[in-house]
Amino acid sequence: KIKENDPEALKDLANCYKSQDRKEEAINTYKRALRVNSNYAPALNNLGLILNESDLTIEGIALIQKATLVDPSCPSYLINLAIAYKKENSLDKAINAVLAAIKIDKQNHSFHTMVAALYREIGDIHREKEYLLRSQSLCPESHDTMISLANVYYRLGDINKSISWMVTALRIQSDNFDSCLKVARLYGEINEFENSINYTKLALNIKPNDSDALVLLTAYFELSSKHRDALECAILDIENNGPATYSSLNNIRILISKISLVPENTSAILKAYNILLNSTHISHIQLCSIFLWGYITQVTTILMRNNESEIILSGEFLKLINDPIFLRSLTLFVAPHRQFEELLLSARRELLMHIYKYNQEQEEYYQFTIALALQCFLNEYAYWSTDVEEQEINKLINSIKSKKICNKKSIAIVACYRPLYKLEELKEQIQGIQDIDADFKSLLEIQFYEPIQETQLKSTAIKQRPVMDNTSINVKRMYEDNPYPRYRYAHYTDESIALNVAAFIKNEGTLKVMDFREDLLASNLVSSVLIAGCGTGSQIIMASRYKNVSITAIDLSTSSLAYSIRKVSEYQMQNVSFLSVDILDAGKTFQPFDIIECVGVLHHMSNPNDGLSSLLQCLKPGGYMKIGLYSKTARQLISAAQSYAQRHSFSTSISDIRRFRH
Repeated sequence: KIKENDPEALKDLANCYKSQDRKEEAINTYKRALRVNSNYAPALNNLGLILNESDLTIEGIALIQKATLVDPSCPSYLINLAIAYKKENSLDKAINAVLAAIKIDKQNHSFHTMVAALYREIGDIHREKEYLLRSQSLCPESHDTMISLANVYYRLGDINKSISWMVTALRIQSDNFDSCLKVARLYGEINEFENSINYTKLALNIKPNDSDALVLLTAYFELSSKHRDALECAILDIENNGPATYSSLNNIRILISKISLVPENTSAILKAYNILLNSTHISHIQLCSIFLWGYITQVTTILMRNNESEIILSGEFLKLINDPIFLRSLTLFVAPHRQFEELLLSARRELLMHIYKYNQEQEEYYQFTIALALQCFLNEYAYWSTDVEEQEINKLINSIKSKKICNKKSIAIVACYRPLYKLEELKEQIQGIQDIDADFKSLLEIQFYEPIQETQLKSTAIKQRPVMDNTSINVKRMYEDNPYPRYRYAHYTDESIALNVAAFIKNEGTLKVMDFREDLLASNLVSSVLIAGCGTGSQIIMASRYKNVSITAIDLSTSSLAYSIRKVSEYQMQNVSFLSVDILDAGKTFQPFDIIECVGVLHHMSNPNDGLSSLLQCLKPGGYMKIGLYSKTARQLISAAQSYAQRHSFSTSISDIRRFRH
């Protein structure tokens, strides 16, 4: 008001407007200052900046350029000009502007850092390094410059120098979480895993229980063969950052298979076991050895102390069957161990003979009976039973049929000896049970409703081609009666961590150099997969590890295919088609596939080479085939058992199989 047209006062007022985000008023006030003095450099510069911020880049550059001409000794105008040029993607002009600013102010380290960043954008790594080193010499304590130098040396392939600069930067800012992880990763690239572990631990001191750091530490422990530490770290991640992700569950699944089953590892093993036991995305048979290791002492003790008395009345047995982990394990996988089988055989017999025979209310045995029934269903009722047991179970079935006895407990004990879906005479009674709890519902679902669903699928959802080969006809007959194997859950890979087929073939293959067609390397193209002899479907579900594929699954047995369809549906896999066809006819049935998997099949043929030839006709040039065959070495014990059975004239009837096993 005192001096209405003072350009400096007008410029200052415009600056105030700009700081309050009143852009229009700021622009108009800068213009007023320039009407008073068209060469007033501060107003030219500031107006140019605000126009540049408003995407009026050309007008902004012109004003800032004029400011540099009016006052060529001011480096900040040149820096602002460089910023405007960069926004316009005129990187060479931006570099020249910063270099001009450096000529005026050679000691300004930030100017050197700025021109280094511009050189990085145009790909001149050597000039970038040169100016970063100059910047660092001008300001030796600049953490950001050290980080930038570490990145430059990494890109130049000098990991040791990269590490040196990162470590120096950490001395300046010891609480920098990202820098700690960066150093850990750099040491990991040169296989110095102990240093990787130490720096990841430093990061966790800054951010305790950070998931990224725990995942990284898990990996470095594993690479150092410190499997218990790796497992404990993976568990800690789930406990603090849960729920468990597909990736973290997969880590634990891999680690638990590597850890030694020794007392000092017990805590980590049991925690991991419990986590995996509750997962529906792994094949729980993997946990069998841990289950046996964890419970064998208890089982042995029970058998020894109750050699001549009823096992089910002992305190040790009651303690065992009240362990929820033990019970759940029985429902998920077969426990193939003589002493375990002896215990379960005795318990089943005593439950039938002394509890359910007299319809005694013994609630403490109910959940165990359910678990035992599911165990027997999984093992195809391979357990031997006495003639007296067979008489008593038939009496119980007749009592249920006549409705003299019909409750959950009686149905459960029957299910320990017979699969419920085959007891057509009890269908009405089973469906009429009231007050169904979660355990009994699970039993009915697995032993009754799911097999009925499979029967329906056989007649409605499976296309069949005629089978002409005699051996194939016999194999088909065997698996129609006994779809194998039964399982609750399978290894399933969520789409979020699936990889393209080439990546997994590299992981699973044994060749050091593997060539792939370009389409197999691309994640956005659909690859075709044939699973020849898919059985009950676990191999199909495992194929979820392949990203972006179309799967065709074939088998001789419609019973096996029906089981597969049901299980694949449970995992909501929408990319699978099914057909009942002989592998011998595959070559004339299908268009060629990119990938073929045929595991545990060809050795069943009268001439396996014929089957292989048929599959090769189905394989595209440059495709891959995965073959799994019987191994003489691996099957020595099985072969010996088969020879013994033949020498002693055991047939393949169910009763002889049970008698042979007993």
